[in-house]
Amino acid sequence: MKVITGSPLLKLVAAVFVVLAFWLMIKYMTWEEDTMALPDTFVRPIIPAVPEDDEGIERTGHPVQVEVFYEALCPDSMNYIVDQLAPAVAKLPVDALNVILVPYGKAKTYQRGSKVTFSCQHGPEECWANKLHACGIRQAANQTVSVQFVTCLMRHYRRLRLRAQQCAEDSRLPWVQLSACAAGSAIDPDIVRYGEMTQALRPPAHFIPTITVDQSQDGQAAMFGNFLSFVCKAYETRSGKKPTGCPK
Repeated sequence: MKVITGSPLLKLVAAVFVVLAFWLMIKYMTWEEDTMALPDTFVRPIIPAVPEDDEGIERTGHPVQVEVFYEALCPDSMNYIVDQLAPAVAKLPVDALNVILVPYGKAKTYQRGSKVTFSCQHGPEECWANKLHACGIRQAANQTVSVQFVTCLMRHYRRLRLRAQQCAEDSRLPWVQLSACAAGSAIDPDIVRYGEMTQALRPPAHFIPTITVDQSQDGQAAMFGNFLSFVCKAYETRSGKKPTGCPK
């Protein structure tokens, strides 16, 4: 069929094409701006073990405090978090443990005036990865989400750039915000604080990861071998009974 130049049909098609192209251009510009800036509302929430309004969830009332001092590209940290911490958190009632994740390890903080920089044991990529962990921990609504996100990142730490977005989506965290956060400096105060927490350990952390249970480092080998049994015993010592999920 011969198309006549200047026909009403051709003009309509051209107009639709122009409008569509303009809409796509605006959409791309808006997306690019969103990935470059961290929203003012992206602030650190207070993370309860369980939302207060949840019903039907077993509550223990005697949570054991667990601090995990680790670094994001460390194979030993990966082994502990994936094989020990995550299974224990999954098996125990949601508020049996109060897990504090500290992604810093053997990094160093350098501060000159208002400018802060970091160096990390496994290089600049680990500094970025530590920030990504910190951003997820800050954004997570509760402990279950933060542990799930960090566990996924650690499981895929060798291909983190390729798998991080999927980890965020699986944990229902906003990847665009997390990516911008890790690439920027808004999360730096959290990393500085993690460094201070790590440096304050007594005895000092010579091995990463270092775990504390109720602020004690005693029993590191036992924690790495069977963390679930270790925290169940700590819980029983505190409350006189074991929570559900503990081995008999």
